Amino acid sequence: MTSTIRERRQQVAEFLREQGRTTLRVIAKARELSRSNVHRHQQAIGRAEQHPESGWWDGAVGYQ
Repeated sequence: MTSTIRERRQQVAEFLREQGRTTLRVIAKARELSRSNVHRHQQAIGRAEQHPESGWWDGAVGYQ
């Protein structure tokens, strides 16, 4: 089963919360994603953190 972009980004964010700062390679291997995919998700997470209200649209409720 494939996961959505949103689910993959949440997986990366979860991993970073649990493990702290680490390399793209470690995250990619743990989440079975490419390094470039992890990098793009990290950039998206960083951009979203610039907006305090981003929690509303990143969560399951905001997605609906």
